Amino acid sequence: MRGRRADGHIDLSDAALLEINEKQARSIKYQPTITKLPLAKDLEDFQFEGTPINQTLVNDLAGAFKRDQCSQSRGLQPQPEVPATLGDDEPCRQ
Repeated sequence: MRGRRADGHIDLSDAALLEINEKQARSIKYQPTITKLPLAKDLEDFQFEGTPINQTLVNDLAGAFKRDQCSQSRGLQPQPEVPATLGDDEPCRQ
């Protein structure tokens, strides 16, 4: 086993690295809980009014992303020439 000496003791530098890695992993896991943000939010719930965000562009990009995800799940290549309005409301069929 890496980090163990012939006498069975653990090398201190390996133990320190292990502790640092575990501490970083705990920190990363804890960060979403302290932000108090919801983990997921639907695009339909977003309020575009009063923001500089282009709602049409966001919806078009979301539709293209959804089509790409559906194509990839079926083992197909994304079809960029498909109009953005085609199939936006339909679930991904396999």
